Amino acid sequence: MATKRFGSSVQDLVYNIDMGGGFRLVQFGLYSLFVIVIILIYTATQFRAFSEPEAMEYAQLARNMSRSEGMTTQVVRPSSIRFLIENGKMVSARTKAEVKKDQENADTADEAVEAGHPQIMSHPDILHPPVYPMVLSAWFKIFNVDFEPEKEGGKYGPELMIVAFAHMCTVLTGIFIWMLGRVLFDNRIGILGMSIFFLSDTVWQTAISGLNLALPTLLVTMSFYFAIRTIMAIEGTTPNARWIVPFVLTCVCAILMVLTRYGLILIIPALALFFAFGIRQRGWLFALILIAFVAVGMLPWLSRNAKVSGNLFGMTPSTVLTETSLFPGKSYHRTFAPEEDLLDFRSVVKSVQSKWFANSAKYYEQNARSIGDGFLVALFITTFFYRFLRGHVRQFRWCVLLAIVLLFSIAGFFGESMIQLSRVFWPVVILYGLAFFFILRDRLQLRLQIQRLSVTILVVLLSAAPLIIALMPPKAGFPYPPYLRTYITYVSGVLDKSELLSSDIPWATAWYGDRVSLYVPQSTDEFYEINDYLSKVSGIYFTMETRNKAFVRGLLGSERSWFPVLQGMNSIPDEFPLKYSYPLARLDQQFITDRDRFWEAEEESTGDDTPAEQPE
Repeated sequence: MATKRFGSSVQDLVYNIDMGGGFRLVQFGLYSLFVIVIILIYTATQFRAFSEPEAMEYAQLARNMSRSEGMTTQVVRPSSIRFLIENGKMVSARTKAEVKKDQENADTADEAVEAGHPQIMSHPDILHPPVYPMVLSAWFKIFNVDFEPEKEGGKYGPELMIVAFAHMCTVLTGIFIWMLGRVLFDNRIGILGMSIFFLSDTVWQTAISGLNLALPTLLVTMSFYFAIRTIMAIEGTTPNARWIVPFVLTCVCAILMVLTRYGLILIIPALALFFAFGIRQRGWLFALILIAFVAVGMLPWLSRNAKVSGNLFGMTPSTVLTETSLFPGKSYHRTFAPEEDLLDFRSVVKSVQSKWFANSAKYYEQNARSIGDGFLVALFITTFFYRFLRGHVRQFRWCVLLAIVLLFSIAGFFGESMIQLSRVFWPVVILYGLAFFFILRDRLQLRLQIQRLSVTILVVLLSAAPLIIALMPPKAGFPYPPYLRTYITYVSGVLDKSELLSSDIPWATAWYGDRVSLYVPQSTDEFYEINDYLSKVSGIYFTMETRNKAFVRGLLGSERSWFPVLQGMNSIPDEFPLKYSYPLARLDQQFITDRDRFWEAEEESTGDDTPAEQPE
């Protein structure tokens, strides 16, 4: 009897593994292992350190918030100082007599530094929305992240935690792609769409970059999913109350995504129109409620910006002047006192217009065809010549197209940072591209299962080709020049936290060196204005970001006033306040300071703190 029971139990176990819930559990386990292996291999071979300035800037913002310092930044731009002064939110300057008196009355060098303007050392951030640094700061607190810089090289622990957060967002996005594929089409397209997403080089490259794109992609995908569920609940046979939860979640996701990246506000009109045309009765009411929800949700942050900077969106709208003929390259953020004729209305309009035409042509040629990996983008575009049977599938496709067109239209004004947001549409592109692929495959009338399977595998391999190529040798190296943490932490370490450092890579010295960092002004005259009237600068750190510039058009052109300083100690002008110049990294870099700080650091140190002469 016991033998029969045992045999029956074994048969049930085998059946469950082969056909029942056990089989699904095994499938889930293997699929999860497949995703984990991709994450580990990609991170191990492709990630060494952050190379994007925006990634480092968001990271230091999150660190400051985790220390309960609020939305303050250690990256101080001359342009943001000017913006606060012009909007009456910051006292412009003290007189020379007041500065001299404060410095004479100071008992120590630290007190003389502290006599500078308090808003330089606790500079309010007026460029970035708050959600990403806020969520990241909570992530830091949960895992008790230690920000103390390690003296040896290698990967930086807090950066690995940021990458881990991005990976988590990416995995959650994949799950919502599967759910979105099921409600739009069927389970087959949902699973295959999720798989192609996880096999996308663009997806994982975004995750390890440190840029705040993984979280917006998740929020956008969630808002799309809940919007479709709302319309299906209202227009379907389910009880009417079923639409309330997904609609509220759509509104919440919409608010969060806009407060993560301002540019995603362009998706709100698309969602509103989706409700307006997708719901036969009172559709426009739902659209207006969505817009009202987003406006009310943004109100506290907009009020903060108005209070701190005098503008609802801070200085973000004024960044349209970056990389124009008036302010080429990065000169806009480095300019403290622009010439009046540069800000003439006609000149501004003409330069911004020229920037928009040049950028829009480039983005249409390059970025429009590379929202994601593979040829699914082409299939997605082709779907607009095909009529899907279900109304919400057709309408949603057109609303997504509207959001993409709006994004590409506005991105020409704001540049690369905004055009990167096109990646948030990659999940939808995958699903519609796959749907059209299966329509074409079915019309081929392939009779054998092996033929249909082979064509599907070919599509997956073509989509995964960029990832496969990326994982081939050689491995990614450190982003030097100009970023190498050992140099940055060493130079930053010879200054106290109460002292102001100036650098041509202030986002890196703020993140790795944990020092308030002034972006090197465009000219020495502007440097004098800030140093003499606002806050004393104790050191300037030049990297290959400056020293690699063209000699005639760069160092003897727009930055000619800095050229004598860059030549070394013997050529520094007499009136320049910093007299000690130190070459670093085999003349690749240069540190200029007010006293012999390296000698002082060596005396206080008990070990060898100097970095290697040449990066590996």
